[in-house]
Amino acid sequence: MGMTMREYNTILVAVDERPEAELGVKKGIAIAKQHGAQLVLVHVVDVRTYTLVDRGDVAFHSNVTANRRKLLNAYQTSCRYEGVFYCQAELAFGNPGPILVKEMVSRHQPDLIILGSARMGKIKKLLSGNVEHHVMKNASCDVLTVQAG
Repeated sequence: MGMTMREYNTILVAVDERPEAELGVKKGIAIAKQHGAQLVLVHVVDVRTYTLVDRGDVAFHSNVTANRRKLLNAYQTSCRYEGVFYCQAELAFGNPGPILVKEMVSRHQPDLIILGSARMGKIKKLLSGNVEHHVMKNASCDVLTVQAG
């Protein structure tokens, strides 16, 4: 008996500055084209990595926001260039795992979340409490991690 392929209408792709994110976007584009799905690109600025001084600095916040919007716009342009014309981009601030699983899933109702994943040993992944682990454990939809190589 053959497996039936799941239908995806909305695909949420988490992006950041790492090279693995680009692989996630490319995979998202391929799946979106295959299913005629819409893409939602999300970047969550992890505010936990900034000091209290940085968080209160309007110029710093403005600069971070501008840089992240530029990143999202570049990925959005790639999507359109590749033929995925319904490609939304969203910037959020907070703890990336919970923001993706709760806020973004609630808002966009994706059938699939795609994450670019850095190669880490099992112990390092376990100790890091990373976004990938949080999303895979708590998401109410399918999750696909994409690794280089």
